[in-house]
Amino acid sequence: NAQQGVVAPLPGASNVLVSVQVSPNGQTKVSSIKNLFGMELAPILATEDVAVTIRRAIEQELRARGFQLGADALVQIVADLTRFNNDFKEKESIFGRYDAVAELNMVVTVQSKKGEQVYSRQIVARGIQSEVTCRYCLEWSRGEWARLALNRALENGMKILFEDQAFLSALLASPASKSEPSTTTPTPANTPPSKAQTPTDEPVSQKLRELQGLRKDGVITEDDFEKKKRQLLEKF
Repeated sequence: NAQQGVVAPLPGASNVLVSVQVSPNGQTKVSSIKNLFGMELAPILATEDVAVTIRRAIEQELRARGFQLGADALVQIVADLTRFNNDFKEKESIFGRYDAVAELNMVVTVQSKKGEQVYSRQIVARGIQSEVTCRYCLEWSRGEWARLALNRALENGMKILFEDQAFLSALLASPASKSEPSTTTPTPANTPPSKAQTPTDEPVSQKLRELQGLRKDGVITEDDFEKKKRQLLEKF
């Protein structure tokens, strides 16, 4: 569980559909038990693919901030993993004591569905579990110290990434967070905007014929006809 403390959903995040991809896949070795000469005695293996662990951590942080997750997203987070493992380093001042030192190194990019890159950053984070009694105790505890150090490195990496305002802005400014584009044809420069059609927008000749019919039928007087005709011609 690499999620940071309680965070509030970001305004507009619920409108953004995101997918997460982490590569390469297939890594399960995260550390090793070594003898005093530095020779590897046994590997320490993760319980699942490392790429899956990192993807889940990123997705957990996204959900906490209100983002939506889905395969058909218009914005994609791609993490290119360089390193995520642990090593045991002897403490300089205390013989027989070791620190479990884990490191996370990955390049994170934000891309549109068309592959256009809008954000990129290298994330480097460390996690330390201090004063492991000996190298060999790791064999008995099934890599528990390595797991603790790796989890801290992952937490620190998520903290660096999700505290980066440029990263969050890239997600919120993505096409997925915007409303559908307007289908209205742009108005050319120096052209007054068109108005919604009203009865007064009918051709002047048609209005004149209607007035002539009303005059002929005696509905309006000759003076009324001339007055209306002048008004129409002035508008024209």
